[in-house]
Amino acid sequence: MNLAHTVTGVSLLISLAAGTAGAQTPAPPPSPRPMVAPAPEAAPRAAMAPPGWGTPRPPGEPGKSVMFQIALVQADNLSGSSPQQTLPKGVQKALSDIQDFLPFKSYRLLDSALVRGAGEAHARLTGPEDVQYEAAFLFNEAGDGILIDPFNLMKIPQPSPQPSAHLAAPRAPEAAQTSSFRIRRGETVVVGSSRINDSSALIVVLTALP
Repeated sequence: MNLAHTVTGVSLLISLAAGTAGAQTPAPPPSPRPMVAPAPEAAPRAAMAPPGWGTPRPPGEPGKSVMFQIALVQADNLSGSSPQQTLPKGVQKALSDIQDFLPFKSYRLLDSALVRGAGEAHARLTGPEDVQYEAAFLFNEAGDGILIDPFNLMKIPQPSPQPSAHLAAPRAPEAAQTSSFRIRRGETVVVGSSRINDSSALIVVLTALP
C-alpha cells in the first residue's frame, strides 16, 4: 500500500468528520402566528334630525297642501274712533260668534294675506301705524280637521330712524300672540287678540279655505 495515499485518505476522513461536527443544526421554521379576526366595524350612528324653527310638528298626515287666509283686524271700543267697515263674510261671522267676549264697538280690516303651505306657512302683514307683523305656524291634518300648533304672530322691530354710532345686532321679532287650536276646511276662527292701547286691540282671524 502506498503511504501517501493512505495519509491523504485519512486526512480527508478527518476533514469530513470535522466539517460534519461543526455544522449547526438548522433552526426550525417559525410557527405560524394565530389568525385574529378583524374587529367588526362599528354600526353607523343615526343621523340627527335638523333643528326646526318651532315646536315639533303635531301628529297627523303631513305633506298635504292647504290654502289659508290670514286677516289682521283692529277693534275699538270707543264710538267714532275708527270708521265702520264692512268685513269679509267669514271674518264678520267669526267675530259675531264671539261677540260676547269682545268688548268692542267697531272693527276695521287692516291687512290680509293668502298663503299656501304643506306643514307650515308664513305671511307678512301690515298692522296699525304701518307696523310690520309676521304670522308663522305649523299644521297637520288630523282626523276631520287641521291641528295648528303653534301659531305665532310676531311684531317685527322697526329700524331706528337715526343710525347709531355703534352697530348693534338686530333684535329678534317680538312675539305678540301664540296659540294652538283646531280648524276645519272652510272654517274661519279668531286666533287671538293683543292690546294696542287702552281702547283698541289687534285681532287675528284665520280661514282654512276648502
